[in-house]
Parts: sequence; structure tokens; C-alpha cells
Amino acid sequence: MEKYPSISIIFVNYNGKKVLGNLFIKFLASLRDQQYSGLVDIIAVDNNSDDDSVSLIRDILPQATIIRLKENIGYINAVNIAIKYINTDYVLVLNNDVILPKNFLLNAINIITELSQKYGDIVLVPLQIVGDGKRYLGTKPIINILGQALYVDYLSPLEKLVRQNTKLPRCWRGSYPDGAAFMMSRRTIERLKQIIFIPIFKMYFDDVELGVRLNLLKIPIFYCKDLIIYHKLYSTSKLTIQYRKYINFNINRLMTLLPLMNSYIKKILLLFLYLSLDLIMLFLLMIKNRSNIFISFYHYFKEMKRVFSGAKFIRKYYDLITDARVDYQDFLLKLMDQHPILLPRWLCNTQFSKYIIYLVSAVTLLYSFFISPALFRAYKANGLRYSCIETLS
Repeated sequence: MEKYPSISIIFVNYNGKKVLGNLFIKFLASLRDQQYSGLVDIIAVDNNSDDDSVSLIRDILPQATIIRLKENIGYINAVNIAIKYINTDYVLVLNNDVILPKNFLLNAINIITELSQKYGDIVLVPLQIVGDGKRYLGTKPIINILGQALYVDYLSPLEKLVRQNTKLPRCWRGSYPDGAAFMMSRRTIERLKQIIFIPIFKMYFDDVELGVRLNLLKIPIFYCKDLIIYHKLYSTSKLTIQYRKYINFNINRLMTLLPLMNSYIKKILLLFLYLSLDLIMLFLLMIKNRSNIFISFYHYFKEMKRVFSGAKFIRKYYDLITDARVDYQDFLLKLMDQHPILLPRWLCNTQFSKYIIYLVSAVTLLYSFFISPALFRAYKANGLRYSCIETLS
């Protein structure tokens, strides 16, 4: 009889029954109904919920290990706690607002086993059908020269994915995994020193930073069109104020990318570029939402205090997991190789958008001139492309 690898499924819960309702029940049921013959160890970390979520988990998944915390320590820290309990061949990390098809685990194991035979350690990421089922999250995750990280085809109509299905390879590489669902081996986790997400992050960009580490370790990240999940998207994070999401995302971006610059002068240039872009976009976001600009700026600079100590910590961690002889700056430039500027769709629909594009393009060209002459020549020859995308909402 064929022996299937063992899998740990990790998810974090906070008031899942109250916040997600029937979707949370469907999520738990989709774990229970998996058609997989190998050992499946489910680990649920509850962030001190005050609803009946834990009872619901016990009813639907009586075999699950439930770790009940005395306080809400957030998603990132909760996942890292769960990692200490794994003793299986593979780990699947999930958000609690996704639904897995019944053959998901079997399909994922077949794919990751096949790819691992060719590439060694890999991380496997499914495609996501999101919202009401009429859109997909994206197929092309990128990190560009501005440090922006999103799918170029973010939230495109599902018909587009169906049309290009025959043109897509079975699996392709991405710059980072999506935090809602990804699978990796226990050996990969050991190479990451048992840390999935950087614990100093609050929310957002944590999965992008994980992608940076995986790329540093030369562990490829694969997206596969035959592996699909259904994801409500932002079911929990929608409770966070929009400008706070924007601030968290960009502060974490700075903490991730600053450690990859070797020169203090170039770090200052990088910081200037990102700060300029962040403040312009935050200003426009506040005008759009008719919110208090001064309060949002206050919170932004208050959070900036975390950047320098966080960047120092992350650089030491990167040195720890690599041989410390990596040319980080060269690595960073390769990671951000000639990708388009991403502008929010609401900004693209205004007459003012072209001036923003001109300004961002000019600053980016100037920045690339000082950072990398080769990159500057490439941008000058090919021009700076831009794409309009949905923003976090």
C-alpha cells in the first residue's frame, strides 16, 4: 500500500463564528471532508475568542489540537506558536475564511512531491477564486522598484483566467507566497529557523517578507493552476481602518527592504523614495475618504519608530539563515527587476492621475540612477510601465 506523507494544517482563529458566520463552518467542514489517506494533523490557535468558535471547532474537527491563548497576540505570532507543535512531513498554513475542494490535499501533495524531485525544497501556493466567485486573486505576484507588492493581474475577472488557462504552464514561479494558503516541507521550516512570519510585524507584507527569505535561501515558490481554493478575502482585516492597513503595509515594507541595502547613502535614498511615495498616496487616500489627514500622518510617523530597530533585527536574521556572504543589494535589484508601478484604481480614474504618474516616474528614474546605473539605463530605454490595481479595502 502506498504511504502518503503526513500533513499539519495550521490556522488561527479569533471570533470566527461571530465574524465569519456560516463561512467559518464551511471552512472547518472543508478540512474535515478532505479525501486524503495520509495522516492529517490539524492545529488551531485561538486568540482568546469570546464567541463559541472553539466549541464549533471541537464539534466539527474533534481530532484537532486546539491551542487556546489567554490574549490576542495576532495572526503572525499565533502561526509561529503553532509551528512548534508540528511533527509531520509537510505544513499547510491557512486563513480561516477559505474553502478547500475535497481533493485539495491529495492534489497538493502530488504536485509538491513531483516538483521537489526536480527542484529540492519548494513552497507551493494555490490560485484563489475570491469574493463572490467572479474574480481570482491573481497569477503574477511581483515586487517592483518602489517596493510595492501585489499581483499585476490583481482581482481580475474569472473569465480572464479561464481564457488564458491553456496558455499558462502547469506551475510557474512567483516572488512570494500568499499568506492565505501555502504549503512547505518541515525541512524548509527548519531552514527558516522555525520562524514562518517575522514576529515584529503587525499585519500585511508578512508573506512578502517570507518570500524575500525564501528567495535568499534559493527556495523556489510555485503557483499552480491545478491547485485552487475559494477565499472570501479580507473577511477579518476589513475591520481595520483603511489608512491603518496602508500604514502597516508600508512600514513593514520598509523594515523588509532597508536591510537589503549595503550602503547607508543608498538606504537614505531608498527611505526618501518610499517616504515620498507613501505620504503622497496617504494624502490622496485621506482626501478620497474625507478623513483627517493630520491624524493619519501622526500615526504614520509614530509607526516609523519601529522601522530602524526592526530593519536591524531582520538584517541579523538574514545573515543567520544565509552564509552572510550574500550580496544583498544585487539580490534586491534582481528581485525588483523592471516591474510596473502600481497605481490604485480610484487614482487612475481621476484627471490628476497623470501628474502622479509623471512625478513617481521622475523620482524613480532619479533613484535608480544612484542605486544602479544598469537599472537606470534599462528604465530609460524601455520606459516606466504602470498598472492600475485595486487597493486594500
